Amino acid sequence: MDLDDLLSLDSGPLSGLAAPSAPAVKAAPAKASDALISATDLADLFDLTPRRVGQLVDMGIIHKSGGRFDRRDCTRAYAAWLRNQAQRGVAVNDELKAEKIRQAREAADKLAIQNAAARGEMVAASAVESAWSNVLREVRSMLLAVPSRCGASLPHLTTHDVRAIDGEIKSALRGLADDDA
Repeated sequence: MDLDDLLSLDSGPLSGLAAPSAPAVKAAPAKASDALISATDLADLFDLTPRRVGQLVDMGIIHKSGGRFDRRDCTRAYAAWLRNQAQRGVAVNDELKAEKIRQAREAADKLAIQNAAARGEMVAASAVESAWSNVLREVRSMLLAVPSRCGASLPHLTTHDVRAIDGEIKSALRGLADDDA
């Protein structure tokens, strides 16, 4: 008897033995009643409360079928929704981090401004505006006094000359005032 005979299942001493095979494991066919489950069972499956299951239905995430839930469809829909929420959560977390960084910078800037003001390195804008307004009023009044002082100190100037100087100074002041407007 040769090797082929020993290996052959149709002849020889091993002919009565069946060839080993992997055990076939088949799931029992799902009954229609097994596929549809109640809200309580679905809540238990998802580790949620029945109220939360109702909220998921209201949000349109899962759907009822005749007052009951299709286990497979609901599981897929809920898993897809959770994946979407997780992806959105990453974006929301990034936005939240950016906002916290912005707030921290603003707080640091505010503190730096307060410290500079305490050291006297900063002056309030209203104080600067008030001081400059006083200086410019003084300059204006001095410029408007130039023609009369020139007329008094330079007797060779005629009234027409003094009026011409006065007109030029007023024209210059109007030009400056128009530039600010």
